[in-house]
Amino acid sequence: WRGTRPPQGRDAPRLPAGSAAPHRGKGVDSAGLKVQSPSIGLDAPLVRRVGTSAPNNVKRVWWSSRSAVPGKKGNAFLFGHTYDSNPNGVGVLDHLKRLRVGKLVKITMGDTTVTCKVKKVVRNAPLHLSERAMAKLLSHLGSPRATMTTCLWSKKQGKYVSRVNAEMAC
Repeated sequence: WRGTRPPQGRDAPRLPAGSAAPHRGKGVDSAGLKVQSPSIGLDAPLVRRVGTSAPNNVKRVWWSSRSAVPGKKGNAFLFGHTYDSNPNGVGVLDHLKRLRVGKLVKITMGDTTVTCKVKKVVRNAPLHLSERAMAKLLSHLGSPRATMTTCLWSKKQGKYVSRVNAEMAC
């Protein structure tokens, strides 16, 4: 398999029992799915989504169903909102930029928990991704890994200007 199209049929990644199937680009709550990282105070529901952009819900982390299943071969792509321009913070990934190499992120899917170790945190990554970069995020090849991303706000420019990506081995 090459490119951005995930494996199909019997080669497609299998989801944990009880996971709801995504539909028409909307997030689908799946009982028992969550993501946690105590080092940044993250403990949030994980919601499968067909697309690769986060809806307006600021309290959930989204997992692109186009990407790999966490803990399985390939990259699980997780994303969510930040509102770090607000001193009180309201976005689930407000503190992602404070995540450090070596810290742990746990992804729970029903009775299975996948523990990922942060290998790299990239601040000021491009806000808009190239086709090649998106293919890497949605890849079903290679060792189990995950990338969690959110946008970064520039107070000076008054807008989102870049991303922070936490790259993990699972």
